[in-house]
This record gives sequence, structure tokens and C-alpha cells, in this order.
Amino acid sequence: MSVEKRRDSGGGYMENSINTDYPLNESGDNGKIVASYSSMNSKKHKLEKRLGLSHGFFLMVGLILGSGIFISPGLVAADTSSMGMMLIIWVAAGLIALMGSLCYCELGCIFKMSGGNYANIFNVYGNIPAFLCAWTTCLVIDPASISAIALTIGIYITKPFYETDEEAVVTAKLVAFGVILVGCFINCFSVKLTNKVQSIFAIAQISSVIFVVCLGIWQLSMEKFDNFHDVFNGTHLELGSVLHIGVALFGGLWSFDGWAGMNNVIEEIHNVERNLLLTVITSFPFVIFCYIMVNISFLTLLSHKDMSISKAVGVDFVQRALGQKVSYAMMVLVGLSSYGTLNGTLFACPRLTLAAAREGHMPFVFSLINQNSGSPVPAILLLTFVSCLMLVPSASSMNSLILLFSQAQWIMYGSSILGVVILRLRQPDLKRPYKVFIGVPIFMTLVSVFLVIVPFFRSPLASALVFVFILLGLPVYLVFVYYYLSLPSCFINFGNSFNIKVQRFFNLVPCSKQDL
Repeated sequence: MSVEKRRDSGGGYMENSINTDYPLNESGDNGKIVASYSSMNSKKHKLEKRLGLSHGFFLMVGLILGSGIFISPGLVAADTSSMGMMLIIWVAAGLIALMGSLCYCELGCIFKMSGGNYANIFNVYGNIPAFLCAWTTCLVIDPASISAIALTIGIYITKPFYETDEEAVVTAKLVAFGVILVGCFINCFSVKLTNKVQSIFAIAQISSVIFVVCLGIWQLSMEKFDNFHDVFNGTHLELGSVLHIGVALFGGLWSFDGWAGMNNVIEEIHNVERNLLLTVITSFPFVIFCYIMVNISFLTLLSHKDMSISKAVGVDFVQRALGQKVSYAMMVLVGLSSYGTLNGTLFACPRLTLAAAREGHMPFVFSLINQNSGSPVPAILLLTFVSCLMLVPSASSMNSLILLFSQAQWIMYGSSILGVVILRLRQPDLKRPYKVFIGVPIFMTLVSVFLVIVPFFRSPLASALVFVFILLGLPVYLVFVYYYLSLPSCFINFGNSFNIKVQRFFNLVPCSKQDL
């Protein structure tokens, strides 16, 4: 642990401990970006290792199996030319997510550092790429995901009360605001309570899937096979269809998103070298099987065209099978299922903000956790605030939120997965408790490039703005991170005073890293 003298808020100097625990970060300038508050760092806590294999299974199932499967089938159907192509997209999306998750297992077992994409990029590429990852993830990717999940709940709950989906938009957004705030409160209140809630809602998620699958089996028993004849009829595979396949793949991958979420909570997993991989290989096949069975069930009563125009496929399916009154029960199940995803996402995502703040890449206040509950309260509040803001614009819709989220997310996924290949070349003798076949990260890097390029053909302006926002992080890094101590002393004094007041008000302490 090296030491460097830094100017404190009073104009004097103090000694700071500079992180050198992760030698893979070779940028050499991390000593310039670590802010320290001697009056606040007298007592540090670590994230507690509360997650065993069963907790990990329920968390990953909760992160993945929820809102997406009851919304995305319509999005996937809208950009595929046949039922057969739609099912292929679902299988492909599941396999891509599984391969990505295996790549993240290798990285997670090497670094053992919470923060997911941020931790990977920080340790492989250094400070500036890591800051851009944190900047984009905290202000675009994670809030867009939370907003989309909450809006799913709002759409399903309000559907019975309006004749058209357009009329329900405002009410759906109000419901979305409410569920985000409830999730924020639970996650701030207690990590133990959050894990218990996650386990309960994971059961609700599984129950909603079982309900739909059982209805599908019942329909098949009554020989409802009409939609399964000539499944590839109408399939178009010309050059122009590549764009539609890419957009459809986004819809499927959004349903599987959460596959990288376990790396956000690495420091809270018992025996991570064993349980991380076991969590992936037990939960993922289960989720893929559930998704395929749900889509087959939908197709017993809904044609490919019916699904492509539906905003709430699950409700439309149950309504045709059992009538309007029973479809209300499906709305409740989907709401509970989606909340499980929301709760899990609100649990995992703030850990990236916390990890970035510990390295000085986010304001110091976000590296604090509640002394009693262990929750990263400031990071959770930041995610909640930005997520609610994203619901405000009238242009906010499921399609726009998913496209915004997916393109930015796959930039980070691709960078992390490419890191597996870079580390194999740079440090071939590095200890790797788990080692994925090298062809997997190479293939996944190519997939990531494809998924980043596709949105430019559908929404060129929005896609360009994503890259502009990422690049805007460069001047922010230079001013507020690299040259932070060159800022006026009044600005630094205000920041220190704010941090101290927040720490006292919320009973917060700095969070240090787990020992490797």
C-alpha cells in the first residue's frame, strides 16, 4: 500500500492510502484520484458475505426471470418474420447470455471485487475507461433498466382500467414511480430484508411462469396446434432482415439481462470461487427452459401477428384461455414477478456505484454504507432519483428505454468480455480458479460489436447521443477526478461538509474492500 501526500480541505496536507490491491490496473495514476476524509475514515465496514448458493440462485433467477418474459415476446415477434425465427431468437438470446455469464465467472473469480462491469474495466484497462463505465452505467444503463421494469409493472396493473394502452400511459408511469420508491425503501432499510423479499418474489416469479406453462400444456392437450404448422412460413433472410434480427435479439436479451448481476455483489458471496459458477450453471438452464416453455404456451392461443401487436402478451394469453376476470389474476402475478426483478436490480446495481466511489471515480458519499443495515444508501438513492427522472419525458416508452439501455450496456459487456482475451495474452500465468474456453469470449466480443452497431440503423440520433454522453465523461473526469484538488477550496470544503452531514444523518460509514 503506497502513500502520497494530498491537500486537505483546510489547505494543509494529509497522508492518503492509495489502493494497490489490484495490480492488474497499470494506469499508474490512481493515487491522483482517491479522495480521503480523515475525520470520516476512522471506522470502516465491509460488505458482509450474506449470499450462499441458494441466495445466489434466487438472486439470479430474480434478476432475470420476471418482467421481460411477459413484455419481450411482443417486441421479439414484431421484428421477426415467422414463429420459427422468433423461437430461434429466444434460444440464441439465452445461449448468448449464458456464454457471457461464464466469461464473467472467470473475471469475477480473478478480481473478487464488487462492481461488475466497472470492476472488470478498472482492473483491465485502467482509470479513464473505468470512470466512463461508471459514468454511463450509473446515469444511463442502470436507471433505464429500473425504469423499464417499473413501467412493465405499471402497464400490466393499469391495463384493465383503460380501453387502449395509450390512455393508460400516465397512470402506468405513476404506478412505476410508486414501485421504484417502495423498492428503494426496502433496499435502504435492510440487506437481510432485501434478501428475504428477493426469495419470496423469486417464488412468485416461478409461480407465474408455472401458471402460464400449465395453461399452455392444457391448450396443447386440447389440440391447439394451429400456430405450430409451417413455423418458418414467411421467413425472410435477405440482407435487410439482419437489422430486424438484431433488434429482435435486443428484445430477447433484455429478458435475459441480469446474467452479469452476480458480479456486482462478488464481495457478498460466500466461497465465491465455488458458488459463483454453481449459481450460473444451476440458474441459467432453468431460466432458458422457462422462457422457451412460456413462448410455446403463448403460441397455443396467440399467433405470431397477435404477439407482435400486444403490449401485455401474458394478460392477452390468459384472457383468451380463461376469460377477462381470470386475466386480472395474471396481472397481479406479473406485477409481483416484475417487482422481484426490480428488487434484485435495485440490490445489485448500486454496488457498482459504490465500487467506483471507493476508487475515487464517483463522489465519496457513494462509497458509504449504513452502519446497521450494510446497505449502500447514497448509491441506492442516486439510482432511484435518476430512474424516476427517466420516466418523466413523454417519449419514454418500453421500446425507447430498452434500446437506450441495451446499446450502452453492450458496450460495457463487450469491453469486459474482451478483457478475458486481453488477460490471457497479458498474464497467461495469472491464477484463474475458473477458465472459460477461449473461443467463448472471442465469439461474445464479436456479438457485442454487432449489438452495438445495430441500433445506429434503427435510431441513428439516439445511438449517436449514447456515444456523445459517454465521451462527455472525459471532461468530467479531468475536472472533477484527475484535477479535483486543483478546484477552488470553497468547492472542496462544500463537498467535505456535505459528505460529513450525509454520513451523520444516515448513520453511514465508509465501505472498504474484502480481503482477497
